Order: sequence, then C-alpha cells, then structure tokens
Amino acid sequence: MSTTSVLGHRNERDYDDAPGLHTGPRKKIVRTDPLTHAGRHFGRTIYALSDLRYLLSQGLDRTVELAGLSDDEAATRREGWSARACQEFSIYQDLLKLCGGGLEQRLTDAKTADEIQLIADLLQNGTSSSRSEDTKSMKAAVIDWITPPGGSLSPPLNRHEKMSRGYNHDVTGALLCPAGVDWNNPEYNPSTTY
Repeated sequence: MSTTSVLGHRNERDYDDAPGLHTGPRKKIVRTDPLTHAGRHFGRTIYALSDLRYLLSQGLDRTVELAGLSDDEAATRREGWSARACQEFSIYQDLLKLCGGGLEQRLTDAKTADEIQLIADLLQNGTSSSRSEDTKSMKAAVIDWITPPGGSLSPPLNRHEKMSRGYNHDVTGALLCPAGVDWNNPEYNPSTTY
C-alpha cells in the first residue's frame, strides 16, 4: 500500500492515509564532539577533579613561555616554577598526548578566548559525565564488596535503591561510623534504639 518515491523516503501522502499506524520520523543521530569523549577518558585515567578552563589557560601560557627555548633553557625555566605549576603543566601535557594532535590543533586554530572556553567546556562535560557514571556503577559494586563471600546481608540491600543504606543499615552504618566510636552502642546506632 505504501510506495516509495526515493529509496528510503516515503511520500507525504503515505503518512496522511493512517498517521496512527506509522512510527513517525526518525530521531536524528546526535554526534558527540570527540573532545567530550576525550574529556571522559581524561577524567577516568589522568585527573578527575580538574578545572579544565584554568588548566588549558595555564597550559597555553606555559607553552608560550617555553616556546623557542632550547631543552636546557626550558628545563632551567621550569625549575623556577612552583611545584603546583609543574604538576598542572604535566597534566596539561598528558591531556594533549591523550587527545593526539586534535586538541593541540583546535587550540592553535582558536582565535578568541571564547573558542578556547568552548573547547574547555567540551572537555569538562566529558570529565563530569565520567565522574557521574563512575558513582552510579559504584552502588552495586559496594554491595558486592561488603557482602561476605557465599553469604548475604541481613536485611538485604537493593542494588538500585539508596534509602536503606547509610546509617539505616547495620553493615553500612558500621562502615560509616567514625573510628573510635562503637557502632553497637545504642547511643550511636539508630537501629538498636527501636
């Protein structure tokens, strides 16, 4: 009943005869910028808690400072930097290596500070999403970690629910209890006061 005028494209009248019987137009495939993927990998493997706007601006400033110097002159110049500046520049160089030449090329092609800020935002989005994905996966991993081998927790903990965890459960409460405080003491353990 339905005809196609061009391979893969339906005529408009095909949708008009019974619009409720068709799936409708397909969603467009959204392509994520490669820098977001690089930011996600950077956050998982190199440094998860960095401010990438600051890291890029400082890294670019240090690169300009070292440009045109011989290796010996660059080493002498780096000796004058603080330990934090050296660490930041090392992380910046690791980021450049991780991204191949793509990030370095985009940074050199950037004409304005806004373009550099956009690059930093793409990387930061990837880093932030890597942290949130990692904490989501930890919920189930923590249950596996605290459950005795071949045993079970009493009362059992649901992998996808956080309400029964923390101080509301004997095992997780004991793990969260500060050192030097007896979790079995009714003064500190809310589950023993019932």
